[in-house]
Amino acid sequence: MKSKSMLRGGVLFLIIALIIGSLGVIVLAKNNVNKGGWGQGMQQGNQSQLQEREQNQTQLQECEEECNENCVGNCNGECTGECDGNPVQVSGAELRTMKINDIANLWGIDAATLLNEIVNTLNLKDTYTFENTVNDLRGEIRFSPFQIKDIADKLKAS
Repeated sequence: MKSKSMLRGGVLFLIIALIIGSLGVIVLAKNNVNKGGWGQGMQQGNQSQLQEREQNQTQLQECEEECNENCVGNCNGECTGECDGNPVQVSGAELRTMKINDIANLWGIDAATLLNEIVNTLNLKDTYTFENTVNDLRGEIRFSPFQIKDIADKLKAS
């Protein structure tokens, strides 16, 4: 008796859920037809996302060009500060093989200051010299070579 009552309640619950779900699908379908037909709502959403991406890409390219010409930039649509020339362009692979002294010369900063800032920022425990490469430092702790670039950029700006 009790199981029969539970079965009826379960079936009734499933029928109600099916009706509510069907009504939801019908409402969404009518809403989609009002936007231009089946699938048009999704296409319009994708088109707006594509346009937004293209606009962001264009904005980033314009900012990079402006930053390379005039200033040190954060390339989120704004540029900040003045500089004496173009920012240093070095790949991660090149940076890993460069000596601390070479990096300091490339950025036009003091090698001792650069080395101290790297050691302090990355909390390195071993002793390093200007002749060590970034790969030597990465032997102690794995970090992105571009962290060195960021440190050098900060030192040059200050």
